[in-house]
Amino acid sequence: MAHSEHRQFLKTSGTNKRSVRKWIANGTPWVWLNAGAVAVSIAMVVGLVGLIAVRGLVYFWPQELVELRLHAEHRQDSAQPVWAGRLWSEEIVSVSRLGKSGKGAPPNQDYVERMLVKTGNRDLDGFDFRWFIDFQIQQLNTPKDLTVVERREWGNFYGYLDQIKSENRIIASVENDGEKFKSMLDERLADVLNLVEETKSIEQGDIGKINFSLEKLRLKRKRLALENEDTQANLAEVAAAESELDKRYQALQSRRQDLYSQLEQDVLVVRTADGRSVDIPFSQIVNYMQPNSMGLFAKIKRFFINGYNFVSEEPREANTEGGVFPAIFGTVVMVLLMALLVTPFGVIAAIYLREYARQGIVTRTV
Repeated sequence: MAHSEHRQFLKTSGTNKRSVRKWIANGTPWVWLNAGAVAVSIAMVVGLVGLIAVRGLVYFWPQELVELRLHAEHRQDSAQPVWAGRLWSEEIVSVSRLGKSGKGAPPNQDYVERMLVKTGNRDLDGFDFRWFIDFQIQQLNTPKDLTVVERREWGNFYGYLDQIKSENRIIASVENDGEKFKSMLDERLADVLNLVEETKSIEQGDIGKINFSLEKLRLKRKRLALENEDTQANLAEVAAAESELDKRYQALQSRRQDLYSQLEQDVLVVRTADGRSVDIPFSQIVNYMQPNSMGLFAKIKRFFINGYNFVSEEPREANTEGGVFPAIFGTVVMVLLMALLVTPFGVIAAIYLREYARQGIVTRTV
């Protein structure tokens, strides 16, 4: 009985070994390994894209602004008592790591919390970011009317709206009528943005076309001289064309100067957190918002607006502000050009290799 069981075991074992060898020979494990590697690669790509999206898209969300009042013994930069801005990050650090900035830390406390705040206003204070340590802060508030103004130069301004001036006359004030002030601010800002777009169109479009035409006429005049065709009639024709272009150029210059005069009329008066008054020309304002007073739907709307502006606008401030449209446009154009250039050659090469190329057949006689 034991002998028959042993023989059956050997028979089953041999069959299993042959099945495993056949399974390996068919390539089934390699197919599964390849499928697993592809699945892991896809998961890693999706995870990387998700991480980039989570870490990147958060900057489009209107985040809460803070106002920090410092203790008298810890005031920075000419004893400035109050700072305002956007809370950027927080971390726990040791007191010994802080060095001189950790002077005044509570006794018997080895670690403290410090926060990095984007205070902006670098045209006034010199830096965009500042560190604040928890024991330096006397009071931290989130005022509803704290405002961030995005500017074309000098980065963001953080402070409070105060007045609107037109030709040095105060035409609206938050103190007198806040609702009327915001309505007029939105209206004036929309008008100014249209004027800025018109000015840009004249400078980069119409005047550029005239300069291009003038350059063509200059080359034509030179070609006529080289070919001995600079007759009175031909030169008069070129001069008439140049005169017509000059008239158009002068008209555009006059319109541009008029637009600049209109852009310089309106000024937004704002106050810093410590009470300093600053005049910001409307021509330098991109937009403004008060995130502390915005509801959920208003923040969602602003999130999509910020995302659209990022992919549709040109960069500003040495590529540190604004959008990335030129980079996206350049990449798309380059890919399309490469596809147009490479695709015909690839198709021709494929047809040649399939239909015309002679493949040598190596034979061996035994």
